[in-house]
Amino acid sequence: MLATKTPKMNMAVSRLKQLSADERTRMLYEARELYVMDEMARIEGALKKGRLEGHREGHLEGHREKAMEIARKMLNRGTEPKIIAEDTGLSVEELDNLRAIDSGSGRL
Repeated sequence: MLATKTPKMNMAVSRLKQLSADERTRMLYEARELYVMDEMARIEGALKKGRLEGHREGHLEGHREKAMEIARKMLNRGTEPKIIAEDTGLSVEELDNLRAIDSGSGRL
């Protein structure tokens, strides 16, 4: 038999025979295995959700950075903040902050 060719497999087969012989022990073992599988599925689901949320957040942050870049260009051209806000989705307050930051760094 292939299972008895290695010491670890031989030990596993022996343990399986022990567990199978006692109904209560076998049921406890099966319950534990189900718990472990449920936990693994829960963790995998959480990781997957985290990856999706991280992707969405990164995507939104990329859009925001692009809007800020466009707003900077429009501000440099003298476009009214109200128009920039409408075109980029940024608020007038955000544009004021952007202008203040950029004027402090010499960008505008």
